[in-house]
Amino acid sequence: MLQPYSLIDDSIRKAQIASSALKSDLLSRFGEYYTLKPRVLNFLVNDICNAGCTMCNIWEQEPEETLTPDEIRSILDDPLFEKLEYIGVSGGEPTLRPDLPEIFEVIAQSSEASR
Repeated sequence: MLQPYSLIDDSIRKAQIASSALKSDLLSRFGEYYTLKPRVLNFLVNDICNAGCTMCNIWEQEPEETLTPDEIRSILDDPLFEKLEYIGVSGGEPTLRPDLPEIFEVIAQSSEASR
């Protein structure tokens, strides 16, 4: 006699096998048309702002640690981002970062490398 838990375990195992087969099939059929890698990145370079707008309270938050240009380069060099076509830069207020030109240089180099 089958135990109830063994029926559940068996069903879960079958569902996992079916899911894996379906994923493999979809990737082989549509992978070249529908990438699983991002093509667009909206990159928030900071979380600070000095405007004090009433519609956005970001200026009331405590600033968090930001990524350095080298850390950004390392992230964008990851194969996950090799299909990027567009990178938007926003924040808080990005122009409050003194290293913003370096960040744009890293983004531009990353974009050139992916072409």
